[in-house]
Amino acid sequence: MLKILYQQWLISTIRLTQSHTLRNVFVVVGIFGIISTGICWLELHSGLLLFRIPSNIFTLLGIALSVLLAFRTNTAYDRWWEGRKLWGSLINTSRNIALYIDGRLPQHTRERLLLAAYLSNFAFLLKDTLQNSYRFERLLALSPEQLQTIQRAVHKPNAMMVQSFRLLFSLRQQCILDDHDVRNLKDLMTLQTDICGSCERIHNTPIPFSYSVYIRLFVTLYCMLLPLGLVAEYGYYTIPLVMFVAFAMVGLEMLAEEVEDPFNGDEYDLPLVEYARTVRNNVHEILQLPNPVFQQDTYEQLCSHELRF
Repeated sequence: MLKILYQQWLISTIRLTQSHTLRNVFVVVGIFGIISTGICWLELHSGLLLFRIPSNIFTLLGIALSVLLAFRTNTAYDRWWEGRKLWGSLINTSRNIALYIDGRLPQHTRERLLLAAYLSNFAFLLKDTLQNSYRFERLLALSPEQLQTIQRAVHKPNAMMVQSFRLLFSLRQQCILDDHDVRNLKDLMTLQTDICGSCERIHNTPIPFSYSVYIRLFVTLYCMLLPLGLVAEYGYYTIPLVMFVAFAMVGLEMLAEEVEDPFNGDEYDLPLVEYARTVRNNVHEILQLPNPVFQQDTYEQLCSHELRF
């Protein structure tokens, strides 16, 4: 067990060094190291004495900066975790709708096929909207007119939800569903739109620019002035000390910047494609329909037989 944990620790460390954010941190830390080297040389060899700052001042400033960085990191992580919970809720809601339809419409293959496709389409369109990159070839069981309507829509998840509600009320008009069914399904489908709005709120509400700039300016000044408080006591050992402090503070700020928007599609953001695929695979499995990816021929045959737009 300990060997496995040790191997996982090493693998995680190696992958961490491949991070684009960490490479940027190393660049900034290197710049602070060069600045520290210059200050140490001026103080110890050139005879040009710069002003010196008592080291206890940096202790007080470090406490204040630590509180700011902790708040910044926690705020960013809360946004990341809320995004994960929202997509988890979307997966669960899609499963609940599929379970309800499976129990209520066991013999209506066409309606089951359409609802499974619409649930899958909504998840993929929400992912594409958050990343502003659309792949309409992933959408299932849409007529050419429906596909054009979604492509022209400003808010494409809403356009997909319109199709779902039209199908729901069409089933009520045909007396396939009763009022109780419509009420239950409407609540679940409305929850999907609430999840969509909450994801857009996170994506479209960045951290205030002045707040981020203030923290970065604070970190920069702190790391640039820190050698003036340490060089008299530590000499050239000031350089690695300053670089270590810069690594911690700059790393926290850049980490917060990376996770504050979990939907950008960067390397370490939330895997929205996998979540959308989970919705697609789960609803088709619950409704006992062929998977459109792994059973493509069977799925296309079923669509051609059941769906005649």
